[in-house]
Amino acid sequence: MDRAEELFAPGAEMGVSSINRKEIAYYKVRRYFERLMALNYDRVNISWYDIHYISDLERQPDGKYVGVVTVYQRFEGTSLESGLNYRDTTKKDITIYVEKKSTQIAGRTIEFWDVMLGDIRVTETSA
Repeated sequence: MDRAEELFAPGAEMGVSSINRKEIAYYKVRRYFERLMALNYDRVNISWYDIHYISDLERQPDGKYVGVVTVYQRFEGTSLESGLNYRDTTKKDITIYVEKKSTQIAGRTIEFWDVMLGDIRVTETSA
């Protein structure tokens, strides 16, 4: 969980939806992972596909670049004991932060691009 949380910008939120309810809930990333781990399934599979850039990266006053990527997320939960199965597909917009950074390696300065995920917003959910 700690390693996954490092991929997100501080304060980022994850949108959660279901085909069983209209409301969309938003959780801080750590809380989202805790809730995911507590789901009543023996197996959970989450996959992303059809990734599209819907905005160019725009430079911010602080030097970072910000853009938005749209993905489709397929969620599948299976419980072997009860036979409970749940599937949905959710379209999500993800804010992306890109920043040029540098580090010292063997006395040399190396520049690299650091990419972090921001808020992940639900735009639609279907079966």
